Amino acid sequence: MALTCRDPAWQELEDGITAASQPRYTNSRTAAALAQCGQDLLALVKELAAQHQLDSRTTPPLRPTDIELHLARICYSAALFEAASHRPNPARSHLLQHLAHPQLTLQSLMAGIEDHEAQDIVAMTTLAQPALTSLLQATAPHQVTLTPSLPTGNDERITADWLIGDLLIDVKATIHPEQLPLPDIYQLACFLLLDQQDTLHITRLGWYSARAGALIHFDTTEFLHLLGARHPLPTLRQQMAELWHRPTLCPAPHQPQHDPSPPPASVLPEPAALPKARRWEITHGERRYELTLVPGPDGTCQATMMVLSPEGEILSHWVGTTDPTDFGPLSHLLHLAAQQDPHSTHLTAPAPPAVLPPPAASRNGQRWSEEELERLRSLAATGTDPHTLARLLRRSERSVSFKLHQLHLAPFPTEQVRPRAQQQPGPQPAYTVENVRQTYPRAYERWTPEETARLHQRHSQGATISELAREFGRNEGAVSSRLALPPPP
Repeated sequence: MALTCRDPAWQELEDGITAASQPRYTNSRTAAALAQCGQDLLALVKELAAQHQLDSRTTPPLRPTDIELHLARICYSAALFEAASHRPNPARSHLLQHLAHPQLTLQSLMAGIEDHEAQDIVAMTTLAQPALTSLLQATAPHQVTLTPSLPTGNDERITADWLIGDLLIDVKATIHPEQLPLPDIYQLACFLLLDQQDTLHITRLGWYSARAGALIHFDTTEFLHLLGARHPLPTLRQQMAELWHRPTLCPAPHQPQHDPSPPPASVLPEPAALPKARRWEITHGERRYELTLVPGPDGTCQATMMVLSPEGEILSHWVGTTDPTDFGPLSHLLHLAAQQDPHSTHLTAPAPPAVLPPPAASRNGQRWSEEELERLRSLAATGTDPHTLARLLRRSERSVSFKLHQLHLAPFPTEQVRPRAQQQPGPQPAYTVENVRQTYPRAYERWTPEETARLHQRHSQGATISELAREFGRNEGAVSSRLALPPPP
């Protein structure tokens, strides 16, 4: 597919080499190694494309097994570089995080590819032969476009996988081909609606499941009907254009609450009739969570909750409408569900209290930041009591009281010093420090400045995370976390 289209087959690879070899993401020596490795890979791709006539539509798509496995390893290596250009921050790609080092070569990169990974690519190629050959034979090369893209404003673009004639295809390599998540459907619908000038002439769209060898597609009218659309495609595209640039749907605190260019009355309501949405966002670990509330004309409120990856990909989402007075009990119900077995069919809990339980002291035990200390000083100056301060700062009242004393803002909290109550023995942990240290001898020990400096030095010399973990007697997570911090002066 990549070598029988109108666009340069290696443009994506060239973009990936450029992105991965930027010194600001690694260091000068590693960046130079990545650049050389990428250029060697690009030259090899072009050589093999000519040698095996990969751009021929008459040559059988499958070749002897050893050649297919070799081509699969090359494709896998190219995909590593291409993935770097697809990430907002290439430094977080698998290539730069786990494989890049100053001694990297194309030979070592390909040697690190597991046999089962290459065999998996060959298996998907085998399945693609009956599924896509007839489609390609019916389509001229100039009608095949890889990663078609559309502008979305602010110099950004949205991309899809394939455009074969008038058929837009999103490729999925999921191990559960029988499932099609709702975000994947919305992703394809969004691309269709953003082609506001109909520049791509899309009349059909669908998905190709690489592990099932199945191509499923619909014409645009049927696709929109199945999604519940009540307007023709041109009208939906016009509405999409208006909504895409309408700041009142998710206004930032500093943005005006009016739209300087209202849409035609025949397409959307006047701005004054549009409800003002409110949005909240939090980050937990590697995920971002968003809640958007849109008041309805009948007093109800539509709530949309989304879970997103660091790159902005929608992992899951929920939409519902309810009375605003239900939010308190519903949030309490979710709080109870998070504390119990997710496979349980009912929650064993009393009726929700009138006042929800206070937030947990999630910051307790963590170092006080300068921002927290400044906020503590400001709140204490207004006469806020330690109990309220603890709730606002998400720390225990004991921690807040002692910090006030250290800042000379309160006397020594003698009433906070109490003997600990005798605790009942709880369940034994799944593991102990001694058990962990049988594998990682220095697990849970404090890093010394000398050890941290040597860790950064060994990493700059090209040592991998796994090698550093064995050398320093710690697990890979501890090594990665320490490398994320700046080296000691």
